[in-house]
Amino acid sequence: CPDGVWMTEEDAIKHLRIEAEVMKIYKNCSCPLNIHIEHGRYVRAPTPYSQFHFAYISQTGNAASLMTISLIKWSRMCDYFSNNIIQTDDDVDMTYRRHFTDYTTLPATP
Repeated sequence: CPDGVWMTEEDAIKHLRIEAEVMKIYKNCSCPLNIHIEHGRYVRAPTPYSQFHFAYISQTGNAASLMTISLIKWSRMCDYFSNNIIQTDDDVDMTYRRHFTDYTTLPATP
């Protein structure tokens, strides 16, 4: 995903190579501009996404607030693709096809 990625808090800690305490500071105060943190329950994400903190991380120098897809759209897209059998292009809902392309810049084809 060229503009940035959503990941769990645990994966973000590994990806950023920071300590859990630093992530706690990011959640409670302010983050670097290229990191945005949200909790799934506050955006009414579907289960299991509603149970976790997620970080959107963009390239250094790019503001994470300019994310290509919100946490709610991302979590619903992931839930859709995880819970539906998709064998042909016609099987992909247009909304999720658009979200996938916005997020990855790739077409959502099986």
